[in-house]
Amino acid sequence: MAFSDLVLEFGAGHGRLTEQLAARAGEVIAVEIDTRLAARLAARFSGRPNVTVVHGDALAVPLPRRSFRVVSNPPFHITSALLHRLLDDPHVPLLRADLVVGWGVGLALTGVFGPAHKARAWQSRFEFLLLRRLPKEMFEPAPSGDAALVSIRRR
Repeated sequence: MAFSDLVLEFGAGHGRLTEQLAARAGEVIAVEIDTRLAARLAARFSGRPNVTVVHGDALAVPLPRRSFRVVSNPPFHITSALLHRLLDDPHVPLLRADLVVGWGVGLALTGVFGPAHKARAWQSRFEFLLLRRLPKEMFEPAPSGDAALVSIRRR
């Protein structure tokens, strides 16, 4: 990640990832749907000119018109809709997305153990890489199963 990058984080929550992104990216847009969490994030990052907190739905907030990256641990229940939002329109200027997704979704997107059926429609424009398995115990609260870190990169 370059210090000039614009990075979107969907589901910013308490800002653990936001803090790391703010130290490495030129501009961070942290999107959080929960009103209280968004207010806390806005207060926490009020002194950071490169962080903008947006109270809104990841599936509805406007996407940037200039090239951007996504680094996010979005709620698992919106994974499919979020992928469609980011990848369906070839005019969305997404350069790369590094996402934490459910383990099964990660396998289906990357085709590690068979055809990448979930990513078929996007494979001509994007490469899908499984970076690592993340045990459910790493999360608080823990999800029902393990997760995967998947990188989606524009070809």
